[in-house]
This record gives sequence, structure tokens and C-alpha cells, in this order.
Amino acid sequence: MDSSLTRRGQECWYRTEQVGMVAINDCFVLHSMIFRTLRRFFGKNPAYVPLFELFIDTKMRTELGQLLDLLTAPVDGPRDLNRFSMDLYRRIVRFKTAYYSFYLPVIAALLVGGYFEEAVLPELESVLIDLGELFQIQDDYLDCFGDPKVIGKIGTDIVEGKCTWLIVTALKSKNLTAEMRASLAQHYGQKNIESEAVVRGIYNDLDLQSEFRLFEKSYQDALSLRIESVGNGNRKLGVVLQSFAKRIFGRQK
Repeated sequence: MDSSLTRRGQECWYRTEQVGMVAINDCFVLHSMIFRTLRRFFGKNPAYVPLFELFIDTKMRTELGQLLDLLTAPVDGPRDLNRFSMDLYRRIVRFKTAYYSFYLPVIAALLVGGYFEEAVLPELESVLIDLGELFQIQDDYLDCFGDPKVIGKIGTDIVEGKCTWLIVTALKSKNLTAEMRASLAQHYGQKNIESEAVVRGIYNDLDLQSEFRLFEKSYQDALSLRIESVGNGNRKLGVVLQSFAKRIFGRQK
């Protein structure tokens, strides 16, 4: 959808010889297999209906997040940086990334294991979505400043004009001059290496790398405290959430 070249260290499927737009139908097949798999392994499980509804609901949320992301950064046409805000960014992230990456697997496991408690859901959902938000913010940072060989893809957020944590943070930086903002408006989302270099230069001038490290540390500390208190210190939930946190806190890929 966003004309990416690589994903997970490999060439994007739609770019594979003799695949092309057939990749769209392949996506539909994979989607159908999700529900065949659920029926095959959990059809007689009491959790089957809640699981089915969980996957349907998460799928819808993810599609809405992807739609919002695409509409904010259209493939063709100018980028209106005035539309970018932290509120818009968080809405995109929570729907596009957090629900399927963090909320879905944990709730599915609790349902199948018989540990699901409705009373704890709001608190648990809040922590899981915030973990997902941190994960996407890290992804935005690595897209620009990470090593492509390590992260498994070539960063394209700048040339695609995506609403990311970096551009939103840059636009609200107290050190951003009128000249810098005008330059961002001119070059952000332009599909050439010269414009991309200009944007990267402004990010470096604003020292967004240092700002990210401070933000990440503060976010992680706050999340750690909340994880300890979920479900009044429920040990099983704490172990699950801590395992997620351990995987993403300070990650480099």
C-alpha cells in the first residue's frame, strides 16, 4: 500500500516476480485461513466465540488505523504538515499497531487459558495499548536512525510523508525555526534522496536522537510501575506483561 521495498529483511511480496497485484488476493486467502485455523483448533473450546470476536474486532481496528495512516500520507499529492499532531499520531498508532501486536495475543492467551477476567480488562487494555504505542515510536526512530541490516528493512517514512513521532516532535520543538519549518514543508514526503537528506539534517539539528532517548526512558519507567500494579499485582498478568516489556524496552530492531 505504501510502496515499500522490503519487509522483515526480504523483498516485499508484491514485488516478487509473477506475484504483483496477486498479492492482494493472497492477503484475502491468509485472512480466511485465520478463521479456519481458529475453528480447527478451538471450535469445541468454550473460548471459541470470544476468540472469533476478538480477531474480528482487532482486524477492523487495524484496518481503520491503516486507513487513517494512508489518508494522512497519500501516495500522491502534497503533505499538509499542519494536519500532523501528537493526538493524530497516537490515534494512528493505537489502531494500526497496538491492538494487533499487543492486545490481541495477550487477550487470546488469557481466553484460551481460562484466565480472562472482565473486571481487569480496562486496566490491562490500557497498559497493552501503551506498550504498542512505545513499540511504534521506537519503530519510527529506527526507520530513520536504525541500521537497515539490523532492522530488516529500508526506512521510507520520510519519503512517504508519514505522520511519525519524529516529524510531530520536530514540528513542536521549541528549537524549530521558521526557516526549518518551511524546509520541512518543502521536502517532507518528496520521493528523492536530496529532500530526504534535508529532513534528516533538520532532525539532527534538533537533536531528536537525544530527545527520543529521554522520552523512551521516561515512558519505560512509567510503564514498569503500571505493569507492577495491574490487577492489584496479579502475578500471572505481571509475568506476561513483563515478558513483553523485556522484549521491547531499549530494542534496536
